[in-house]
Amino acid sequence: GDTDIDTIDAGLFESCGLSVDIDSSATEVCDGDSVQLTAVIEDSADCPGGCVYPIVERDRCAGGIGTHEIVLRSPQLGSTESFRREAFDASEQSFVTFDNGDARYTAVASNGFDTITVEIDYTGFTEVAPAGSPALNDCTEFDTSGYVYWENTSGTITSENYGVFDVTRDGPAFQLGFGADATRLGFGAGGWFTVTGGNDGNNFYATGDINIALDQCVPEGFDVLWTTENGNIVGQNNSLTITVDEPGDYTLNVINCIGCDATATFTLDNCTQGNAANTSSAAYTRNVSGMFPVPATTGGNLTIQIEDNIEELRSIGAINLANVPNSEEVFVSIYNVNGRMIQTPQKFDIQTGKQAINMQINQLSAGTYFVIINGSGWKDSKQIIIR
Repeated sequence: GDTDIDTIDAGLFESCGLSVDIDSSATEVCDGDSVQLTAVIEDSADCPGGCVYPIVERDRCAGGIGTHEIVLRSPQLGSTESFRREAFDASEQSFVTFDNGDARYTAVASNGFDTITVEIDYTGFTEVAPAGSPALNDCTEFDTSGYVYWENTSGTITSENYGVFDVTRDGPAFQLGFGADATRLGFGAGGWFTVTGGNDGNNFYATGDINIALDQCVPEGFDVLWTTENGNIVGQNNSLTITVDEPGDYTLNVINCIGCDATATFTLDNCTQGNAANTSSAAYTRNVSGMFPVPATTGGNLTIQIEDNIEELRSIGAINLANVPNSEEVFVSIYNVNGRMIQTPQKFDIQTGKQAINMQINQLSAGTYFVIINGSGWKDSKQIIIR
C-alpha cells in the first residue's frame, strides 16, 4: 500500500537460477554402437571458482601395463639396476584447478606392500611451454600446442612404511592436454618429480611420476549424477559426459553450491536401421569430443577436438564413403549463459578424421560460456569457463 514497514525482517532468499539440458549428436543407438551424452549447465549462483576433473580408469599403453597412476623409484645399492620401480594404484584421488591458476593433486594409493598419501600443489600456470617441456606421449604423437603447464611442483608423499618425503619438480613441467598423460591415449595430465626425506632421511624413494587420465572438468560447486530409468548410476562421479550403448531414458541431476537442483531426461531410441554392421546406409557424423584448457584464459587459445566415425564406417564397409568429404568448413561462435552471442562466428577448415581447432579467445570477462560449432548438417556445443 505504498508504505514501508521497516520493523519486519524479510530475510534473504537466494533464488535458484539453475537449469540443465542434455546434448547429444544422436537420438538412437544400434547394437554394438555407443552414444555420448553431455550435460549443459546454466547457473546464476555465485559458486566457488575452479574445476574438478573426474579421474577415469584407462589402460596404459606405455610405462608398464595396468591402470596405475603413481610410480615411485627406489635406489638399488649393489644391483645392476639403478632403480627399483614401484607402481601404485590409487583408491582415492582428486585433481582440481583453481581460479588463480594453481592446481592440486591428492591421492591415497598402494602397491600391495606400502600405502602412500599424496598431497602435491602445482603453481606457476602458463600456456607457454617452459624449458624442457613438453614431455611427449610414449604411445603416439599428439599436437602439444594446446597444452597448459605448471612450472612449480611442491608437496609431500607420506609412506606408511618409510615416512614423509618432500616433492619437487624433476624435468618437464606438469602438463595438461590431449596426450599429456604420457602413458595413455586421450585427455590427461602428467609430470615427474624428485622425492627426498623419509624416516631419518633414509631416501628410500628417490624419483617418481604421476600420470592421470581425465574426463572433462566439472565446475567447482556442482554435484552431477547420471542415472538410468531403473535408477542405476552411469559414468564416473561428477562427469559432464557419459558414453552409453543401450536404448532407454537417461536422467541428469545437478545440485549447485546453494542447494538448488535441476534435472533433465534424454530418451535414446533403439536403432531403426537394424544391425549397423549389416547396413550400407550408415551415416557419416562428426562431434566435439573435448575442449581445453579448462579453465580457458581470456585472450588465450582454445583447442576444440573434433572427431568423426570414418574409421567405423570403413570397418563395416559402408558404401556411402564416396560421399564423405575430404574437408569441411565449420563455424565456431561463443554465447553467454543468457543465450546472447558475444563472439561472432569464426570459420575453420577441417579434414576428415580426428582434428583439432585452435581458436583465439577475444577479451571476455571471467565466467561461463557456451561454444557452438556448426558444420555441414551437424551441430555441437560445449560449456567453457573463462578466468
